[in-house]
Amino acid sequence: MKRDPLKSMLLVAAMLASTACSSDAATSTKTETKPEAKADAKAQAFANDADAKSPAPDAVPQSLTQALERYESIRSKLAADDGALQDDAGALASAAREAKRDALAAAADSLTKLPAEDLAALRKQFGEVSKEVVKLIAETPALQEGRHVFACPMAQGYQKWVQREEKMANPYMGTKMLECGSASEWKT
Repeated sequence: MKRDPLKSMLLVAAMLASTACSSDAATSTKTETKPEAKADAKAQAFANDADAKSPAPDAVPQSLTQALERYESIRSKLAADDGALQDDAGALASAAREAKRDALAAAADSLTKLPAEDLAALRKQFGEVSKEVVKLIAETPALQEGRHVFACPMAQGYQKWVQREEKMANPYMGTKMLECGSASEWKT
């Protein structure tokens, strides 16, 4: 089970605060509950309250999942030198709008307007889509699991992309240089 880092920090902070506040009580002659037990109880109550007020950190909206599935389909097609990606781009734009990711929707919409034969233009615009996808995934760590980010120094425009497989399949260079690039970081 993964622990939410924010919840863990809050739990530790609550325990420390409670322990510090209880230090006077620990020196009193009354025999009450141990300060550590009080701190644990307060911290657990605080963590439970945080759970009630915030959604599960691993919950990813279905629209984002759909958008990323369409992105992967587009990336895969470009890596295979296939420019017939307008349907996927339209579905990506629609899912991005539903997820309130307007910049991603606009970038995907631009892909729908380009001809399938113009791989250079499609790849350049795919870079704009990738910029928004990398930004989204960097902001949402739950989305990083099972995904890899790569960069191609020879790509025109934005040089990063995201894919599911560990083995690189460069959408910017396609079949002529499928393995051009290297692993990168989740930042734009």
